[in-house]
Order: sequence, then structure tokens, then C-alpha cells
Amino acid sequence: MDEDRSLDDDRVQGGELGDFDSALDVHEYPATTDDLVDAYGDHEVESTDGWTTVEELLEPVENETYESSEEARDRILDQLNRR
Repeated sequence: MDEDRSLDDDRVQGGELGDFDSALDVHEYPATTDDLVDAYGDHEVESTDGWTTVEELLEPVENETYESSEEARDRILDQLNRR
């Protein structure tokens, strides 16, 4: 297995979203999927397959309500891990 890809896998599955992680922490909750896309849709996060926007990640998700940054982060990481 390629060592760089393994490091990317660990980072994504370990819950690291870089600067976007901090943005989720300061966002006001409850928030919907649409709220997050409106606020951060152009923000790029790294997946094992390269970079993708928050909008692309959340596009297949119905408009859910997240009560906390942890819930939003879990959904985004779930979508990243599906790629």
C-alpha cells in the first residue's frame, strides 16, 4: 500500500478536517445541512481521493438538523469515508 495514501486514510478516518474542523466548532447550532452548505459549501476538505468541497460532500444528504458540531462532523466524516 502507498504510504501517503495510508496517512490520508488515517487522517480522514481519525476525524481530522483541518481548518474546517475549527469552523464547525464555532458555527451556531442547531444547524441544518443547508445552513452548513450555505456557510461552508466552497470550503475544501481532503479525502483519500483528493480535495472535495463541503457542498459536494453534503449534496447527497437530505436536509438534516445537527444539534452540535460533533453531529455535523460525524456526518461529514461519514460522507468522506464513503468516497
